[in-house]
Amino acid sequence: MSTLSINANHPPLDSTLKDNEFDFNASASASVSGESLTSSPDKASQKAYLESEKRKAYQKAYAHSEKRKAYRKAYRESDKAKAYQKAYHEVLKNTDDREQAKTAGKQAVALIKESNKAKKSELESIFISPLPTSCLSD
Repeated sequence: MSTLSINANHPPLDSTLKDNEFDFNASASASVSGESLTSSPDKASQKAYLESEKRKAYQKAYAHSEKRKAYRKAYRESDKAKAYQKAYHEVLKNTDDREQAKTAGKQAVALIKESNKAKKSELESIFISPLPTSCLSD
């Protein structure tokens, strides 16, 4: 059995676990090259990721991707974006208060979402009767 050590600070695996034995009380916060292996990272690892070169490289690649361009175009043309812009600019023009304009825009989007949800629910509740068997024959 070979001795493999993840980090110099950790003892070899075969010295800590017997054959086919798993330590269920062990901490899941072991790290390899500074990346957290936990499913819910703590604040320190979140901060490290936010400042990492890996994240910056991903953001730069995504910013220039066709996927992002298509997503932004679709959103700009959506009812939600149009409602937000209309409400935002109307309130900003009348009150000159950006925070109030943002709130108005968010409320407009919420109305669109509720409307879409109601339409979807209505469409799902419509019963479509099956075709008579006489229509299915050749």
